Amino acid sequence: MIGCPVLVKEKMIQQEMEYKNDSILKYTIKYPQFVSLYFRIFLEKLNLYYSTRALMYEKSNMMKMYQMAMVEYEYSVANNFPVRQFEAYKDYQVGYNQDCAISMYFDQYEYTGGAHGSTIRTSDSWNMKRSKKIELSDVFVHRDNLREYLIGIINQQIELEIRAEGNAYFEDYTKLV
Repeated sequence: MIGCPVLVKEKMIQQEMEYKNDSILKYTIKYPQFVSLYFRIFLEKLNLYYSTRALMYEKSNMMKMYQMAMVEYEYSVANNFPVRQFEAYKDYQVGYNQDCAISMYFDQYEYTGGAHGSTIRTSDSWNMKRSKKIELSDVFVHRDNLREYLIGIINQQIELEIRAEGNAYFEDYTKLV
């Protein structure tokens, strides 16, 4: 059981949807599937969790986006504008997979017209030995005011980057963080 190796396979749901013979919505949803000789019951639950999340995202969001894309299509055709295809793309990256822990992040990109789409990033970390999610409080043990502590560190890092490299941040970055 040294290192608790876990293989991560990629699963995918993908479709291109048409309206009046034009492709108006394309989506790709990728999610992980875990395989290991260890922690089989827990990994089965994780696999069910991520496949269910992917299917729920498809069922709840894609029909709404398709309806929005149809309305945008009709508006564009009526006003002699170019028809733009809506897009949804959800993907994941595993950043850590050793010592009986898995940490990954998910990017969810959606384009529904306009100049650019929007991306939301979320993350999950799992302790396989304990069969539970790793929370920040598990990593920062005995730290009072954890939220304020982390926000302070992030703001300090931004400040250093601005001084050293002149990176562009909004003036009110401390509020935004």
